[in-house]
Amino acid sequence: MEMGYATLAVAQNRGFFADEDLDVEVQFLKDSSGPLKALAAGNVDIVSATADATLAARAEGEDVRLIFNSTKRSNQYYATLPDSDIEDVDDMLGKKIGVATLESGAKLTSDLALNFAGHDAEDVEYIATGVGAPALDALQRGRVDVLAMWAQAYKEMERTGAELNYIAPESTSLLFGTGFSSSAESIEENAEALKGFGRAWARATLVYAMDPEGAVQDVWDLYPNTRTGDDDISEAAETLQAGAEYKFEADVDPRTYKEWGTYDEKAVQAWIDAVVLLGLSDGEEDVADVYTNEFADFYNDFDPADACEKCAPEK
Repeated sequence: MEMGYATLAVAQNRGFFADEDLDVEVQFLKDSSGPLKALAAGNVDIVSATADATLAARAEGEDVRLIFNSTKRSNQYYATLPDSDIEDVDDMLGKKIGVATLESGAKLTSDLALNFAGHDAEDVEYIATGVGAPALDALQRGRVDVLAMWAQAYKEMERTGAELNYIAPESTSLLFGTGFSSSAESIEENAEALKGFGRAWARATLVYAMDPEGAVQDVWDLYPNTRTGDDDISEAAETLQAGAEYKFEADVDPRTYKEWGTYDEKAVQAWIDAVVLLGLSDGEEDVADVYTNEFADFYNDFDPADACEKCAPEK
């Protein structure tokens, strides 16, 4: 468990799952392919997974589909120091790019940004820096020329006083982040449970967006090991909030938002094209078979005011 999954703690701690008559058992798996393997084996009903992992599983013959889009826009992009001469992806050729790990989703997004610009991942050198202070130190000391990370990671650096310039390629902006997938069998047999799970997650995401301090407290209440001794709730909430805006479309009020969990066909097609570039699929996919919005109306059928006091729309 880590703070990025605050939505889970909110849904658990505030009884949103219980409101849907659900008893949710959570399994944390370190291997990124583990959840989809567990789904294929019938050991779980729904998994938190990226689109590329789901599409790769489909390419291997697994009948899985995207069912709830929990991160609508890519929150992974580049950062440089203010005096850097790097202004776009083309300027990164031959440069050293710092990533959290060589298996991170941000590295994959960077690979795609390079590919979309007509380059290869081999045209740059990736260096694993970790996150937080070690990553910032690597950038400031010149061990890397640019970082490829995500909004919350950069917010942690800014909180230390760091000044960063950001480069967010338009080519990867449609590549939505982690969501939920399920098997065709589970979608058919457990439809009511999956619908309830999605509605609970939508309500919890609204809380995440509108009451980040409350969401942090929910995490600390249920998962006390996520809190170090002197954590400040306002600072933790500020970092959490950095990722909130990517959970819904740009320039909308989350309190009146009615598209929680939905997928855009163009964005799904962008991911299909991306996994072809990555060599994870041959691209012989009908986009309509990859995702479903059939439960979306149910996901969004709730009163925002019932999620939290700050969630009520302005009158």
